[in-house]
Amino acid sequence: RSDFYSEFVLFHQTLVLAHGHKLRVLRSDNAPELTRGPMVACRAQHGITSQTTAPYSSFGNGIAERAIRTASECVRAMMADTSVPAQFWSYAALAFAHVHNRLPRLGKASPIKLLTGRRPRIDYIRIFGCRCHVYMHPAERAKSARFRPVSQPGIFLGYTTNSKSFHVLINKRVYQRRSVSFNEDVDELKHVHAPSRRRAVLPDTNFGVPFEMGTGGRKRLCDLTQDSPQSAPITNGVQNS
Repeated sequence: RSDFYSEFVLFHQTLVLAHGHKLRVLRSDNAPELTRGPMVACRAQHGITSQTTAPYSSFGNGIAERAIRTASECVRAMMADTSVPAQFWSYAALAFAHVHNRLPRLGKASPIKLLTGRRPRIDYIRIFGCRCHVYMHPAERAKSARFRPVSQPGIFLGYTTNSKSFHVLINKRVYQRRSVSFNEDVDELKHVHAPSRRRAVLPDTNFGVPFEMGTGGRKRLCDLTQDSPQSAPITNGVQNS
């Protein structure tokens, strides 16, 4: 809650400058971070009307409450299905939001299409928690390991919002990697052991313009820069010059 104001200002600027939409009404449940402090001046500056629900009547904002329940249940199911360590719950929440915002509703377009006017691509979507192999750049490999594998096994944790890359768990640390080969038939997280009472690991996020990621089939190398004219085609994990 302490970061709400700064995150709201960033979201509002992106909404107005990048997408050309104006925020007119902010409906809340009388949370102090939305109705007091710098938010009062921010709403007055941008002409945003504040609407609040009656005390102990959260059902007055039913759309938001339903969305929170849907997100909570889906994230709980994702965590239970893949046995992801509890401290990585925030990555599951981001992965759910990324996919959910790109799915069409009943008789309506997806939220991303309504926001940007473009149909989003979903061919890069992968199963949360699946096994993957990450290509290691020569600078990241030991000079003496000339004939050792050039990839490292990891666990897929979701999508980044500020670059064309993925969140990957490698040796209990989260990295952003571009070239990743996925195996969605194997759940390796059941073999990952980590203390359950560790501090939650929160990823870096922003509200940037949605980007279009490259394609990649199941169990093959997914190079997110294949649309670039300078990139050579990749076949069976080997780049052709």
